[in-house]
Amino acid sequence: MEFTSSQGRTLGRIEVELFVEKAPKTCRNFMAFVCGKAPNDLSYVNSGFYQILPGYYLMGGDVVKNNGTGLASIDGDIPFADEKNDLSHCEPGENYSTEARKPIG
Repeated sequence: MEFTSSQGRTLGRIEVELFVEKAPKTCRNFMAFVCGKAPNDLSYVNSGFYQILPGYYLMGGDVVKNNGTGLASIDGDIPFADEKNDLSHCEPGENYSTEARKPIG
């Protein structure tokens, strides 16, 4: 995925690996928003990162409110249950969805 600033400057590319066998619903939901196939024309296009901690993490993907409190699911079950698995989420570059909550800070 390519990212640009609100001023149109290219910021870079993020590569995402999906673990469909471990989190099928999360992956299906993610791909629908990436490809613009989600209901109500919701898409990650023009959605931003609403929280950035340099050198640690960034949070984005809220296609409803763009602040971490908006909820959307392609299946309409909002929020859907976390898909528990053995993924550690402790290596640089790992991506995962979080449960609905207020932004940190």
